[in-house]
Amino acid sequence: MNRSKKRLFMLSIFAILISYFICIFLRITLHPLLITELNDYQTQFVLILYVLLFAAIGWGFRQLLRRLKHRTILLKCLFPAFIVGMITDYVINDQYRWFSGSFWSDLYDSTIILFMMYYLSLFFLISVSYDGTKNENKSSDQEKKEEDRFHARPSLGNDQDELNRDEFARHMAGMLNKRLARPTNHALTIGLYGPWGTGKSSVFDLIENHYMDQSKVTIIRFHPWYMGKDQNNIIPEFLKVLINKLSSEYSHETTLLRLLSDYMKYLTPLSVRPPGMIVNFKEFTSNPEFSKDYIDAQSMRESIIETLKRRSIPLLVFIDDIDRLDNKEIQMIFKLVRLIADFPNTTFVIAMDEEVVAKSLSQLYSKDYETRTGLKYLEKFIHVPLYLPRADPVLLFGLLLRKLKPILAMNGAKLDEGYLWDLHVQFSFTPRNIERLVNIVQVHLPLLKEEVYVEDLVSLLAIKIDNPELFACIYSHRSLFTGALNAKNQEKQAALEKVKKQFDSYSPWLERMFPALLNKETVEGEHKLKRIGSYVHFETYFMYSVSNRKISQRKLNAFYEILITGNQEAAADLYEAMVVESNLEETNNKIKWNLDRERDELNIKLLSFFLNRYGTSRAHSSVKDLRDDLMRILLEGESAKKVYSLIINHPDRLTLAAEAYGIRASGDPGFKNDIKQYVRENLTADAWFNMHDEQAKAVTDILKDGEERKELRKRIEKWFKDKPIWRISAFLMGNPLEDELMQLRQYASLITYIPVDYIERDIEKIKNDRNDSESSLLSFDTTSRYREILIKAHYRSYDYAEERLEEMLNKKNEIWSEGFLKSLQQLADHGLPERSIKIKELLHLFKSQEEMEASEESESMSN
Repeated sequence: MNRSKKRLFMLSIFAILISYFICIFLRITLHPLLITELNDYQTQFVLILYVLLFAAIGWGFRQLLRRLKHRTILLKCLFPAFIVGMITDYVINDQYRWFSGSFWSDLYDSTIILFMMYYLSLFFLISVSYDGTKNENKSSDQEKKEEDRFHARPSLGNDQDELNRDEFARHMAGMLNKRLARPTNHALTIGLYGPWGTGKSSVFDLIENHYMDQSKVTIIRFHPWYMGKDQNNIIPEFLKVLINKLSSEYSHETTLLRLLSDYMKYLTPLSVRPPGMIVNFKEFTSNPEFSKDYIDAQSMRESIIETLKRRSIPLLVFIDDIDRLDNKEIQMIFKLVRLIADFPNTTFVIAMDEEVVAKSLSQLYSKDYETRTGLKYLEKFIHVPLYLPRADPVLLFGLLLRKLKPILAMNGAKLDEGYLWDLHVQFSFTPRNIERLVNIVQVHLPLLKEEVYVEDLVSLLAIKIDNPELFACIYSHRSLFTGALNAKNQEKQAALEKVKKQFDSYSPWLERMFPALLNKETVEGEHKLKRIGSYVHFETYFMYSVSNRKISQRKLNAFYEILITGNQEAAADLYEAMVVESNLEETNNKIKWNLDRERDELNIKLLSFFLNRYGTSRAHSSVKDLRDDLMRILLEGESAKKVYSLIINHPDRLTLAAEAYGIRASGDPGFKNDIKQYVRENLTADAWFNMHDEQAKAVTDILKDGEERKELRKRIEKWFKDKPIWRISAFLMGNPLEDELMQLRQYASLITYIPVDYIERDIEKIKNDRNDSESSLLSFDTTSRYREILIKAHYRSYDYAEERLEEMLNKKNEIWSEGFLKSLQQLADHGLPERSIKIKELLHLFKSQEEMEASEESESMSN
């Protein structure tokens, strides 16, 4: 039990005793009245007075709860204790219980019951109200989060540690927990150093949200950048934040809160001080040692310190954003931590850019503005300097991709990852600059995606974030960057040299964006691609040009509603209108991005709509992608049977079956078995020969998965009795390989499916058609690469197998792979009869030799 709970427990016991004492006191003092018999009028009068009094007490208590700041203590501690005291008196001292006594005794019974009912109803109503407000706020926050796709800050401290800072945060939190577990007389100041935007605030989030025990440590987040108009507001604002935090966690520490409140009022600037106060804090904070109020302020501070020592309240204060303050404000922060708030059991963790703060302080303490002076000043105040680990560039690049790719996809834009890596290297993005780039791309890309070259737009926005001066230079020198000035123009040459000198580190990237900087002429491709280096499109990059060719969510929802009703014609008309307004790919992408896994009925309707409208042979790639996504979503849900029904009732059922079989979805495994069975039972030779290569290969793969090798061999024997085997052999062989061993294995596997005499027949046919010898046939580039490899394998595999078997017989005690031996056996069983005889003999000798060696080894081991 922590200290605050112990105090509440003691307060409850005290309240019970007080309540019990009051009941005893009333029994003693009102005894003459309680034994008095009442007539009817008197009884009615007492009852009416009782009801009014109880109602007044109930109303007054309700109003008190609304106005009281610490209502939890009253509701959960004092009121229940008062009722417990009454019940204790009732059980111990009341002789007539449960309405078995006089009028006054029964009235007392009613009072106890009414108080209990009132308390329970009040507790229930307030709890429901609190939960409702909490849920409403949570819902509101969630809605805002869903609507707002902009990134306000890095996500390191919430649920993801994308930059590997978790270990550093864990170590730092461990150090803080050990420090705060021991009582101390003075505050410790830790400096967390890192350049602006590298994730210092996110490390604070990680520490606070994941690694600090907030039941044992009071954590305060203070952002002085938000506070007041000048440095004099920083200290009272900090004290206000401290008082508010302590009030919520240590509301019973009234003495401490009063001292801090007085201290804050005493240190508040005159301009914001309540009437009647005459101390000028601006004078005090500038020269505290000589202030007339210094002694009084010190006395207050010492009282606070003594109180904090007795209470042992561990305080952890995170101070952020001080590198955004001006010189005097930064100086005021250090006065705060070393003078005003140097409290016991307190640790300050200050995040800052060391170089920025040191330069700022040097302007106050160094005549020559030497940074060393500022660094020495920092050393006096920072007890423990910690440097934020540098983020891995690869992890930063991954963060950039994760945040940028959805925006690009949402707008139908694509950027090569190689380009994005070059961009990341050029601009050395920090986590914050990645957030800023993503936000600004999200604003500009939807407006300009149709009118600009996306790569150039992103590059320009990166320059705007990284170097606003260069961005302004580009905007102001259109002629220079687009090549409108003659290459030999002296003015251009001078301006060009100035730009290269001033922005030397950006020169390679600028030359990539603006070929004119290399004195190259603007070619037609620059205009066609809408590059920023084109004088035709240069201005577009610096203005907002809202495209009218954008599909609204409202129109898409209307399309969904019509589709669900089953009106395919009306849905087709609206879909056509969206395609005309935008384009086919953008329309389908918009639908794909809006797919909802929970809406099975709509997804089935969409799949049916696109199957009926486009079929399979003439479908655009965006239609196929959308169809595949729909199938995947439905197969991962509980709609596999509906998808199967759509497939087998479609004219292109076999092609669709092959497509659906190839989709990787973690749904009903029975679906793939149904597809296998359907293809096996319904695929005919004519249907197979009429399919495109991609479709034919897909159904061939299904047959390989779904049929025994002997069954598939019988099917092929029947289908290709009078047909050439080149197409099916390509599907069964896979990628053709030059290596002789792999050719042997491919050929041996192939002849288990295709009769070898069919292969011999078709090779002889080619020889006869070409009127070529065997040797010239092998060097002739036939219709496709796999046919050439098969011909070579057909002639070479037998010789190669014999050579290897001879080698295996001569090399004893060597281990040969099972796969290779299996291929030799397949060649012996299914190869050309006249060539297989010798292979069978050699294979038999090899197996006999292996058995003999195994037997000899077994005997030697037994001996």
